[in-house]
Amino acid sequence: MAQTLLPNNGTLGAGCSFITGEFGYQCVPLYVAYLIQLIFGFTGGIALMQIMMAGYQIAMGGLQGGDTSGPRSRILWALIGLGVCVFSFLIIDTIIFALAR
Repeated sequence: MAQTLLPNNGTLGAGCSFITGEFGYQCVPLYVAYLIQLIFGFTGGIALMQIMMAGYQIAMGGLQGGDTSGPRSRILWALIGLGVCVFSFLIIDTIIFALAR
């Protein structure tokens, strides 16, 4: 199922309905958090694809006697990028939670 810039049911929390147009300032942090989740989900998917491609290159390089140092560094950098993504999500989520109180 494809994600859109609006939630599937058109609502975010209580009193935030994009379908009926009933939303206020309290909906802004919820919507920003929703967009951030979409962005970090996309970056996590990209990291997963990079890890899978590098794993394939390692497997094929091992069969053909090729060099596997390039794909190994690709996995390392994909994991580092995923870690940075997760930690930045936690920081931003904490800030948005504090602002939404």
